[in-house]
Amino acid sequence: YPDRLPGLVNVGLLHSSVEGDAGHDVYAPCSPADLEACRYEYFALGHIHTRRSVCDSEYVAGFSGNLQGRHPRETGAKGALVVDIAPGSRASVEFRALDVARWEKVRVDVSACADLDDVLAAVSDHLAATASGAEGRVLVAQVTLLGTSSAATDLLNVERVRAEIDLEAEKVGVVIEQVRNRVQTPTDGIAVDQELVAAVTAAMWQE
Repeated sequence: YPDRLPGLVNVGLLHSSVEGDAGHDVYAPCSPADLEACRYEYFALGHIHTRRSVCDSEYVAGFSGNLQGRHPRETGAKGALVVDIAPGSRASVEFRALDVARWEKVRVDVSACADLDDVLAAVSDHLAATASGAEGRVLVAQVTLLGTSSAATDLLNVERVRAEIDLEAEKVGVVIEQVRNRVQTPTDGIAVDQELVAAVTAAMWQE
């Protein structure tokens, strides 16, 4: 292990997947015990884009994640970790959001909705609540409609539903990346798959 210098703040920088992450390739693997054995006040880790703590005992190590979400899978607040360190003391870590745009997945249960207007009102409420948590940043949302509702038939017109949701999103300052429809009809429980409907509709126009 690297030598620890007594009386000084010892900080390690390591590009590593540590014990691995499902969303990233394995890179320079190690274990939390390996990091703690170095007895550094803090280990700043890179490679994993999700913020998380790896060691939270006397010797602290963690991933700050990336500064900006790059695509719909990198949701939530992104930024940096501000670390307060003194020789021989446990590091204090505070997250600071620095992203200028934020990705979020917004799931809306429309089971209580009777028609498209009700669905749009529910979507608007969810988008407004999500946008308030973004603290003025641009919010890019992926909306998924869920549940069992008599409004399912109103959602078959894919282009209209997307246009109406875009209008609701614009009112609360949200950009829509994608709308997914997973709503079931109450009579037969068959899922109405928006993407499948779009594909079938396109095929019919080509015939």
